Amino acid sequence: MKNHTVIAADIAKNVFQYVQFNKGKQVSRNRPCNRARFEQLILSSKPMKLVMETCTGAQHWARLAKSHGHQVVLIPPKVVWAYRQGQKTDANDAMAIYEASQRKQLKASPLKSAEQQGLSTLESVRYHYQKRKNKLSNAIRGHLAEFGIILPKGYKSLRAMLPLILEDAENGLPMSARLAIHTYWEDWQAANQTVLKLEKAKLEELNQIQVAKELMKVQGIGPVCASELICTMGDASVFKRGKDAAAFIGTSPKQHSSGGKVVMVGISKTTGHKRLRAALIQGARSVILRLKAKTEPYSDKERWLFNLMQRQGENRAAVALANKNVRIAWALIAHQRTYVCN
Repeated sequence: MKNHTVIAADIAKNVFQYVQFNKGKQVSRNRPCNRARFEQLILSSKPMKLVMETCTGAQHWARLAKSHGHQVVLIPPKVVWAYRQGQKTDANDAMAIYEASQRKQLKASPLKSAEQQGLSTLESVRYHYQKRKNKLSNAIRGHLAEFGIILPKGYKSLRAMLPLILEDAENGLPMSARLAIHTYWEDWQAANQTVLKLEKAKLEELNQIQVAKELMKVQGIGPVCASELICTMGDASVFKRGKDAAAFIGTSPKQHSSGGKVVMVGISKTTGHKRLRAALIQGARSVILRLKAKTEPYSDKERWLFNLMQRQGENRAAVALANKNVRIAWALIAHQRTYVCN
């Protein structure tokens, strides 16, 4: 593909800007076009290299281009930003996307199939309604606290006590507040039913994917982490090794080295895949809780985790286990392996 045409495109909803380079890496055109013209360009062109920024709609165009024999590279926006010259225009953005694609050590974004994109959508909607449940629960507790009514933590206490509080005519709760909180309560119940429905649909989807079933065998990886790992890594072909996948997700420690002195610091909370990283660490903490209550014999992995907990503490051990699980997940996805716990 080195001698083929390269097209770098800055995509949007309706207006697309693409720059085309011929075999001699000379710019043959840099022009805007509409959605239909861009689609026709992909369908009618000979095999080429299409480079795009990872944004809304990029996966759709990537799948379309791949189905017609083109090579596709998706680049994270953070990488493209460093190569932009001059003002922020569509033409300059398209040139920046091309310049970024020429970087030898480029860390591209994974390509996703339609099934993986669907699973990602399912998890995203489930997460939205889960957050809505949390917000409604906190709002209900806050409003009740203004009238001296305190609910214990947890959804169980909310479900058990709130209907009784709303029916109690002698607890000092005004009718206006009672009506408002009852509205929140109905909204919470609807969100809860939606979450349960989506979780059931996601579990049914995962049970039909062989690699997902292998992932859920790993200690600390459940349905949430399994679906997120599959959606985030794609086919895992853009990662040469598990270490690269862990760095992409953000479970690897940051490095701040200078003058030949290597200094490793904690993981970053501002980069990587925040939601997946948090789920992986939470899963690792649940493994640690079970391990603390367990008596020997330990497996090799549990013995490693137990010794690490003794040396570095539970927090670092949880991050280390999350990091290890990402590398295991990469091996399972990239090589279609069967997980064997040792």
